[in-house]
Amino acid sequence: DNKKEREAVLVLSDWHYGMTTDNIFNKFDTQICEERIARLITLATERLKLNRVSKLHIVVLGDLIHGAIHVGTRVAAEELVCDQLMQVSELLAQTVYEIAQVVSDTVVYTTYGNHARTIQSKTDSVHRDNLERIVPWWLKERFKNCSNITVQSPSENEFVIIDTCGGAICATHGDLDNIHSTPVLLSNIIQKATGKYIEAFLVGDKHHQESIEKAGVSAIICSSLCG
Repeated sequence: DNKKEREAVLVLSDWHYGMTTDNIFNKFDTQICEERIARLITLATERLKLNRVSKLHIVVLGDLIHGAIHVGTRVAAEELVCDQLMQVSELLAQTVYEIAQVVSDTVVYTTYGNHARTIQSKTDSVHRDNLERIVPWWLKERFKNCSNITVQSPSENEFVIIDTCGGAICATHGDLDNIHSTPVLLSNIIQKATGKYIEAFLVGDKHHQESIEKAGVSAIICSSLCG
């Protein structure tokens, strides 16, 4: 085995920093969020070292903050939206930095969710007018002197293409996508536009884990940190 050929993909989705909930199914607040992030760092670094990974792709699927898109969202939040964004951007930077210490090369890809949109109404909002688009800008500033960490510039749309292990993966938040139909449609569009064959389609948003396969394309709903 050649260590230089070992790659891994780590997906970070739906942290919803700032959300508070306490019920029979789940308890969550900013402190618990930070505790879960610490556990995530421990598990990720252990697995990366165990599998002798040299290149890591970190994919951030959005909804890092809980935002204020609904009245209920604003009530069930510990911090103001701007504070949520500032705090979680730094938490994400620290997470990436710590995990990156156990591999030679780390590449970070980001997209945005729906909870950080600037207009509450889904029908009236412009999808790209989203506060989470600030996150990659902050990461680039934080890591501009780190030669082993690269933050990819976000595309003009919400879709991210990751080239890894000789193949390609497409990732997006998933709030506008149907897990049963979008992957096949998108893989065909991307293949025609770029010549890249999409092997897997990653989405978040739904807060549970699920996977299906259609026409040779794996569609994976990634679980949330807040769930």
